[in-house]
Order: sequence, then structure tokens, then C-alpha cells
Amino acid sequence: GIASAVLLLAYWLGKGGLFFILGVSLPLLLVLFTPLATITALLNLISGFFFGFCAALFIYKLVCAKPSGGS
Repeated sequence: GIASAVLLLAYWLGKGGLFFILGVSLPLLLVLFTPLATITALLNLISGFFFGFCAALFIYKLVCAKPSGGS
């Protein structure tokens, strides 16, 4: 999830369309190459992916946040 978020952020920041293709295809590759014997394994994979994606976007928000005036 973190790698996909970083790739999509790179695309969003204007680094090139290849980052979009890689960022979108990464979840498909995860599902194809991860052994999923049960539905629980699939749910763990999906929830872990979205947790990593959310964590990466939250870190990006904290790093790139503009300080507010406040006074």
C-alpha cells in the first residue's frame, strides 16, 4: 500500500504517467503473487494494503502541511 501510494503521489506531483501505471498495477500484482488459501488471507491482504496506503497519505499530509497563521 505504501509503495502504491508513493507511486501515485509521484504521478500526482507531475513526475510522469509511468508512475500512474505502476501505482495502479501494484495491487493486482500483490493479489496475483500472494498465496491466498482462505478468504481471511485475502481480507488481511486488502486491509493491510489500504492501511499502508492511508499511512503513506497521512505522512505526506504531515510532511507537506503548510503552517497556519493562527494569530
